Amino acid sequence: REAPLTAKILSIPSDTTDLLLLNDLNFLKENGFVYAEGTRNSFSLAFDGDGNLFGTENAGDRDDSEELNWLQKGNHYGFPWLIG
Repeated sequence: REAPLTAKILSIPSDTTDLLLLNDLNFLKENGFVYAEGTRNSFSLAFDGDGNLFGTENAGDRDDSEELNWLQKGNHYGFPWLIG
């Protein structure tokens, strides 16, 4: 979960062909592929009428509420936790 290609929402142009994503955070950021970081098990991504991106997350346990996140470009959503 702490590898460069995980816990992220990537932005890839729809007309891209033969793309090889490197497992290198600097490469991903420098080339504009990282949309948001720190997500956990995000799925069912959707845009609203204003172009805002939303994604739901699986809960960690049965009694843990699930989340709906407004995913904004450049933000970090806290997973894995950053300390210090």
